[in-house]
Amino acid sequence: SGSDNSFCTRSRYKLACSYKISSIGYSDNGTYRCLAKNNVNGSEKEDTKSDDIEVSSHVNASFSDVGEKEVSYGDTYQISCGVEGGKAPHKVTLVTPTSGTFTWQSA
Repeated sequence: SGSDNSFCTRSRYKLACSYKISSIGYSDNGTYRCLAKNNVNGSEKEDTKSDDIEVSSHVNASFSDVGEKEVSYGDTYQISCGVEGGKAPHKVTLVTPTSGTFTWQSA
């Protein structure tokens, strides 16, 4: 079988085919297998190779403060730390100069 995304090169002793996945996404993750068969002296021979493909994405950290950069003693201040992109589970860590380190992870 074939499609616009596949092509083959042929010679007397070789057949090499490729399949191009356009706009690859996370649903394309998985094990891809190549099953090769030929006929040697009237007997069919076969071999299989496989590879696991995992689609990844750039990860972008975000850091935003809510409010003024300079606050008065005793006031409340909020800082947001986030991550976008890639596959779950996502994990963010906020390191503070005085209150320690906080880590959150999605399920």
